[in-house]
Amino acid sequence: MGPVVGLTNRKLIGRPGTYSPYDTESDKWRERVQELIGKAAAIVVVVSRSEGLAWEIRRLCESEVLFRTVFVLPPLWTDELKERITWLISELGMQVDVKAERVLVSGHGSKQLLAIRTNGRRLTTYWAPPQKGGYMLVVKRTLRDIGHDGLPQ
Repeated sequence: MGPVVGLTNRKLIGRPGTYSPYDTESDKWRERVQELIGKAAAIVVVVSRSEGLAWEIRRLCESEVLFRTVFVLPPLWTDELKERITWLISELGMQVDVKAERVLVSGHGSKQLLAIRTNGRRLTTYWAPPQKGGYMLVVKRTLRDIGHDGLPQ
């Protein structure tokens, strides 16, 4: 297994330190995304609403790697969360009323939808409390479910 990398711009202040930043010039990001999609054992996408992310989601669909992609939803108010989920499902080319399997990852605290996985036809949703520990459990569980259990501890 290779390192956990994140596409980033070296000019950003406060870049996350939990992965190896993969610095990319602004005019080269599309080429770098395509390269990373081809090499990645697993892909984790934090869902925002942007043209850039829409382009990346289309590349994931075209590259047929949705089965190894996890979409993480940031902790948001209910209405904004629903808008992001609807946007994501639409960008994936799926019907908004698509049936989803629900996986409860943690039994403690109030639950929120934290991640979505799809094979392009159906969704699996992952629920846990929306705090750092809940996110770690959800990401580890989704990556295990896609067959990538060689994660760093």
